[in-house]
Amino acid sequence: AALRRTKGSESRKAASDVSTIDPLLAALRDSEPLVRRSAAQALGKIGNARSTKALITALGDSNLSVRWAAAYALIEIGTTIIEPLIATLHSTSNENVRWYTVWALGKIGDARAIEPLISALRDSKWSVKLIAIEALGQIGDQRALLELERLAREGRGKVANAAQQAIARIRQRMAQSGESSFDDAAKE
Repeated sequence: AALRRTKGSESRKAASDVSTIDPLLAALRDSEPLVRRSAAQALGKIGNARSTKALITALGDSNLSVRWAAAYALIEIGTTIIEPLIATLHSTSNENVRWYTVWALGKIGDARAIEPLISALRDSKWSVKLIAIEALGQIGDQRALLELERLAREGRGKVANAAQQAIARIRQRMAQSGESSFDDAAKE
C-alpha cells in the first residue's frame, strides 16, 4: 500500500490512522528489503509511537538499508520512544540492534539516555563502544566525562582517540554554556 503525502494536519491524522499503520507494520516483515525499508521510512514520517516495537525489531534486520531506515524512523518519532530504546539496549544480545539503538539515542539527544550510553561504553563490542562515545560527545553531558577519561587512558586506537574527541566536545560545550566540570569544582 502506497502512502500518499498531502499537506496539513489532516494528512498526519490520516497517516496515523490504523488503516495506514497496520499495512506498514506488516510490510516491515516483507521478504523484499526494499519494501521493508520503504515501510520503515513511511512509519518514521508518520511519527506514531505505536510503530516503535516493530521499528526496534527492524534494527536487527539482515539488510543494512532496512536497519538504517528503521534507525532514522525512530529518530523522527523522537523522545517519546526513549524508554523502549533504553530497555532494548539493556535486553538485547544482538550487536547490530545495540549499535543502532545507541546511535538513535545519541541523535535524539535526550538526557535520560546518558546513563545507558555510559553503560554502553563497557560493551564487549568495540563498534558499540565507539558509537556510544560519539553519542555522548554529541549530547555533551558532563556526567559522561569520568568514563570517557577512563577510556581515553585505558582504551586503544580508535576507542581512545574517539574518547579524547568526545571529551573535547563536552568541555567545549561546557565552556560555551558557562558550566564547570567536576574537576573544576574539586579544585575550588
